Amino acid sequence: MGKILLLLTVLSITQLQAQWVPMIGDSLTIRGLTSHGDTIIAGTTTGRIFVSPDLGDTWTERSAGLPAQTVINIGVTANGSIICNIAQKICRSSDWQTWEEVYVSPLGSGFSLAIIDSLIMFGTHSNGALHASLDNGDTWSILGTGFIAGVGASGDTLYMGKSNGLHIS
Repeated sequence: MGKILLLLTVLSITQLQAQWVPMIGDSLTIRGLTSHGDTIIAGTTTGRIFVSPDLGDTWTERSAGLPAQTVINIGVTANGSIICNIAQKICRSSDWQTWEEVYVSPLGSGFSLAIIDSLIMFGTHSNGALHASLDNGDTWSILGTGFIAGVGASGDTLYMGKSNGLHIS
């Protein structure tokens, strides 16, 4: 019986691995990834953004104006702009082709990004600071410091991981 379970496990893992198909070239390392309807947006460790409007069938690079640094996080705001975090910077593209720097954290590099409608939350490593924009990235405030380990969003719910557990808003 044990040998049959082992064989089934190996076959299941083999089957699972066979489902992954490369989509954007094997020389790119993807770090930031999000979707918006049928559109997939991928950011690389070299500061390049690729957009697929058809669930990955075709890809177009949309990196004009981005620094050649790792795209850590990426998301889409309520008004349809793409937001990405590169080091301590937040960059935005409203036309999905060119980029502008909209915020530079005075408290270090970012590691976490969450977007709910026009609210953007951005967590940074140094001091565990939480930064926020209520207007799709036009203006920014530091909400506080402490050990913020991550921020995330699902629907209208915001989550924040800290040294004392997971918090919800």
